[in-house]
Amino acid sequence: MKRVGSLGRSWGRFSKKHPTLRYVIIFVLGAFVWAVVTEFGTDVVRNLKDWWVAGSGGPKPIVSTLKEQTETLYEDIMNFVKEREANEPQIDYNKWEESTNALIKYSQETMGLYDVKFGSRVVAIREEYVKLGIKSDRLDQFYEHPTNPLGIREVALGLAELAAKLK
Repeated sequence: MKRVGSLGRSWGRFSKKHPTLRYVIIFVLGAFVWAVVTEFGTDVVRNLKDWWVAGSGGPKPIVSTLKEQTETLYEDIMNFVKEREANEPQIDYNKWEESTNALIKYSQETMGLYDVKFGSRVVAIREEYVKLGIKSDRLDQFYEHPTNPLGIREVALGLAELAAKLK
């Protein structure tokens, strides 16, 4: 019985015979990983799974309206701000330096989490509204660098203003 080579040797032979196809496969795998990691991809995979399991008339629409996306982002940001504010360390006047340092660290963590979770989505949605000629001075003032939880709240309220202006 002939022993089958390892995946690495098989891939090496395959990629030498079909160099263009190798790049296509790598691209498709990369796109799949990107799709799974990003929120868009998660929705795609979830909708396809639901469609497959249900066996009904096809996948659900993936792209919602701009207004729905904005309202969802507004709610997500407001929930984030409320959760962070609820867990914010309190100032202890007997341990002033220690408690203020803890508060500063927590605020920095909050801003970092905001940037990771919402920063790019806020910019992308704002750009869509700018293309439509719809603006919010409140959002424009804070969306790039909200600086603190109050600024994050202003970003969310600016998004709500944009959604309300969209018919």
